[in-house]
Amino acid sequence: MIFWRLITLGLFALLPLVCSAQAWDKVRITNTYEKATLAYVLKEWRKEYKLKIAYDNDLIKGVIISQSFDNEPLQQALEKLLSAAPLIHLNVNNKIIIVP
Repeated sequence: MIFWRLITLGLFALLPLVCSAQAWDKVRITNTYEKATLAYVLKEWRKEYKLKIAYDNDLIKGVIISQSFDNEPLQQALEKLLSAAPLIHLNVNNKIIIVP
């Protein structure tokens, strides 16, 4: 009996992680940016799409974005966005981390 309770509690503990992962798969980015800073775009995505994004301000300082996104999956949009600089992103614990 105790074993099954532990299993049930474990499954409920993992439920938010599974739901968050599925939600990320459904995020689609649509917007056009002309000479916007990367910091501006990332802040906008945080707010509009409720994303957790971490980066070093010095790392993205001076990076200018002029790109369009038309209903693009989050993963694809991030790769496209970061192609303007020698940066990549990592997905760690439902957070996007921008690194060199």
